[in-house]
Formats: sequence, structure tokens, C-alpha cells
Amino acid sequence: MFNNIVSRSFFNFVMGLVIIYGVVISSVVAEAVPSDYISTHKVTASILFLVISLCGIGVTNLSKKPLIQLIGFTAVAAPFGLIFSGVGLVVSHEVIVQAMFLTVVVAVASTTAGMIYPAVFLSLGRALLLSIVILLISQVLNAAFGLGFGGWLAVLSSFIFSLFIAHDFVRSQAVEPTVSNAVSSGAGLFIDIANLFLDFVTQGSDDWL
Repeated sequence: MFNNIVSRSFFNFVMGLVIIYGVVISSVVAEAVPSDYISTHKVTASILFLVISLCGIGVTNLSKKPLIQLIGFTAVAAPFGLIFSGVGLVVSHEVIVQAMFLTVVVAVASTTAGMIYPAVFLSLGRALLLSIVILLISQVLNAAFGLGFGGWLAVLSSFIFSLFIAHDFVRSQAVEPTVSNAVSSGAGLFIDIANLFLDFVTQGSDDWL
């Protein structure tokens, strides 16, 4: 049933609902978790974020049953809420609002660019994957040795995830329009958008490390 072909408009509607669901779940977790949890439990929070997110991504991508995928996606969105909970300690409310505004503007612009130049962004898949690997290694080295490039890495990361939004949107329009594919595509776009928001928050903070 959920692997049956649906209309492209319904596919995009479900994909949009998944993104909104991710925003709601992460927001609820952010409100429920004490804002100082990240600063006082950095190692625990990092491990939880990594383990739960990887498990959730695996379930979301490997399962073809939307309900199971949604459970897996919840395990992805919730850890982002854990990270969001500490944002208020790093930046002001004004910076958060500005980051949200920029995230929406860039997400819409990237999606529009993807619709105009689908072939260009679809061809960037391998390059973007390699860029993320290099970025992650750079972030680990920066944090481990205190190199002081956190802000510049956030700028680079925001550029990469802007491209990822366009790429993942174009890819979502290329797959079979099923509810299952809509859930997995929506989950991927949520991750792109959430990371973009965190990058803008980092760029707006006084501490770029």
C-alpha cells in the first residue's frame, strides 16, 4: 500500500509534513531538556546524538514501511532538539530569529535553484558527500586542537548544506513518488535544514571556536 505510486503533489505534501514533524519534535525536545545540559554533559550529549542519529537514519533509509521510518526519523529529530536546547546559552534571541530567517530564505532559494537547474545539482552527489567527510574531519581536528577555525568551518558548512538542500530536493523528485520515499526524502531534507540553522547560529555567536 505505502509503496504504491501516488501523485507527485501528494508526495511533496507528505515530504513537507515530515519536515514539519521534525521541526515539532526537535522543538519539543529543546523545550523539555534543560538549556545547560549540553554544556555540563558534553561527552554524554555527543555520544547520544551520534548513536541515536545513526540508528534513526539507518531505520529511516532501510525500512520501506512509513510508520517504522517515522519512528526512525523521530530518533533523528530528537537529538537535534538536544543540540537546539543549548543554543540559547550561546547566542541571543535576536541571533536565533535571524538564523531562522536566513535558514528559511536559503532553503527556499536552494530549492528554487534545484528546480531551475536539476541536472547540475543532481550531479553534485559524490562531491557533496566527500565535502561532508572532509568537513567532519576538519571539525574534529579544530575541536581537538583548538585551532580557532570554528566560525569559518560553519561558513563552509552552511554553503555545503545549501547545496545539499538543492541536491536532495532534486533527488526526491527523481525517485518513485511513494509514501515511503516521501518520508525518507523529507527526513534527509530536515537534516540538511537543521544543520544549516546550526551553522547560521554559530556564525552569529561571539565565540566562533
